[in-house]
Amino acid sequence: ETLSRLSLTTVFTEMWSVLRNSSFRAVFFGTLFASVIAGIESAFTPFLGIHFWGFQTEDLAYLVYVGLFGFPITFYLTPRIVKFLGRRMAVVVPLALWILAVNIPISLRLLDVSWYPANGSVWVLVIFIGYSYVGALCAPLIGSSTNSMLADIADENELESGIRREGVIYAFRTFTNKVTSSIGILIGGFLLKYIEFPESADRGSLSPDMIWNVGFIAGPGTSIFALAALGFYYFYRIDRTRHEEILGELARRKSDQDPAAENLTAETSANS
Repeated sequence: ETLSRLSLTTVFTEMWSVLRNSSFRAVFFGTLFASVIAGIESAFTPFLGIHFWGFQTEDLAYLVYVGLFGFPITFYLTPRIVKFLGRRMAVVVPLALWILAVNIPISLRLLDVSWYPANGSVWVLVIFIGYSYVGALCAPLIGSSTNSMLADIADENELESGIRREGVIYAFRTFTNKVTSSIGILIGGFLLKYIEFPESADRGSLSPDMIWNVGFIAGPGTSIFALAALGFYYFYRIDRTRHEEILGELARRKSDQDPAAENLTAETSANS
């Protein structure tokens, strides 16, 4: 019992130490809201494609190629974009682009803009694949940049507390992703129930009001979560200069604690 109490106390102490870091809170809450919106979208996307955009089931099969061709490009561009924009903006800019890419076509259809192509036009499918491709490009960039942020936060937390808590930081983030994504799916299911979406609705069987509600919830209605994520990510404060300062301070601290290691490093550098 004592060991259990001690372990539980240690867990909460470690969590509190990490949460005291303002940059971690920015990433933590940004990821939390991003995961919620991802869960809601996963609940609504099938209905959005079939009922709002009027696609056939085989049309949605093109989404397989979106990820297939999107990931290699993002893999190549990610380090270059992060180097150019910095970690924070390498999350904020792609997330903002993703929000706009999804919401602009949906909003144009909700507003019934006259020049926007009607359902059944090949251009509707092209636009849908286009904004899905933007998401496929942005998602890996956001994920990898967020992981890099967490590594920098682990360095800053070590400087502030003297203890390396990288495992706690990543475990915290993984647990939050799982929980909030599930919450997003639950919220999506609740919203479908709230608008009284029929359990087995055939394509073309929904009323115009129901179709409008599906588009509004999947688009601008729930974008408040995405905007909240953007706002939190923007408060991440560890830029390249600050991270170099952190690494320098950590190196000096370790050399002060272990002068023998510093001498060995100096000798090795001289010999080489």
